[in-house]
Amino acid sequence: MMKPARIEIISNEAEGFKQALDVGGLFHVFADTGLPAYSQRYKMVEDFSFGRAVVVDDQDNFFHIKPDGSPAYAERYLTVKMFTIVEEDLFLSVVMDNDRNCFHIDRDGRPAYLYRFDYAGDFSSGLAPIRTDEVYYYILPNGEPAHGPRDSFDLAAEFYLDVATVVKNGRQFKILPDGTELGAFGKKH
Repeated sequence: MMKPARIEIISNEAEGFKQALDVGGLFHVFADTGLPAYSQRYKMVEDFSFGRAVVVDDQDNFFHIKPDGSPAYAERYLTVKMFTIVEEDLFLSVVMDNDRNCFHIDRDGRPAYLYRFDYAGDFSSGLAPIRTDEVYYYILPNGEPAHGPRDSFDLAAEFYLDVATVVKNGRQFKILPDGTELGAFGKKH
């Protein structure tokens, strides 16, 4: 009789699953039973977030899987990130395709918009920082610019608690989602 493969749990619970490792690779187990959630093994897995988990296969392709282990879509990417909530019932992930273009996809793998960027950050406060032609600005979930051309930056970070740090002409400052600059001690300019 063969001895069952040893499974090592390597993460805490997330959405009812834990990350695990056996001789075949990385995968997810059910948090309550410790049993494998699916048969596939991967080079890398991340926690489930909004019903999807990032995985990397043996060919170094990044993509998302569903809780049953099946791919959420057919495409494969150079990199993908976890999904973030943008609006009620809208979850988007940043991906980089084989041509090194960055954009956002929904949970079924559909591009959120037609545009492609040199860099794309996660959505927060309804906006995502992107870079194209060495200029940063913020986009809406449909890929359109959030503000006018006056609001392009040398560097732009993701929003945290409705405030983002940006750099323009060597000057670092903070802005609100509507593009308003914050002065000293959080006062609007």
